[in-house]
Amino acid sequence: MKKIFFTLAILSLISVTTIAQENWNTLKSETGKFEAAITGTISEQTVDKDASNSFKITFDADNIYYLISSTKHKSDLESSIDNLLEVSISTFSKQVKGTISNKKEVFLENAKGIYAEMDMAEMGFKLEYYVYMRGIYQYQVVVYAAYDSYDSAVANRFFKSFKTLD
Repeated sequence: MKKIFFTLAILSLISVTTIAQENWNTLKSETGKFEAAITGTISEQTVDKDASNSFKITFDADNIYYLISSTKHKSDLESSIDNLLEVSISTFSKQVKGTISNKKEVFLENAKGIYAEMDMAEMGFKLEYYVYMRGIYQYQVVVYAAYDSYDSAVANRFFKSFKTLD
């Protein structure tokens, strides 16, 4: 009897996981020059400035929040990549009142980047943040949730789905 109950419990978990995975779709954005797996309804925002144009999408599912921001700079910033990446992380952490607990250099395809884990103690949230520079494009890819809702496996699936487009 215990074996049957255990087997049914495992099968129900597999079914729930399969259903959850089927709700994800690939979004390909020519405006933002990226693609990623998304779920739920997305919100889009475009901001045009003198020095850059930004495109941002946000969505949430199961109390986990996602953000992708793509900024097209109007000048070549190749010589300033390291500084821009550091400024991006510093500015973002200040905006969300986050404390950086882990930071490392990363690469995605031909894009140099920085990964950071942040604690947003005031809100009780964990946040993971990637920022990449590729040519004149800067990408920010973010997942955050309350500590008890954060699902690293789901976040990693989202991060691995992110690709830049030429």
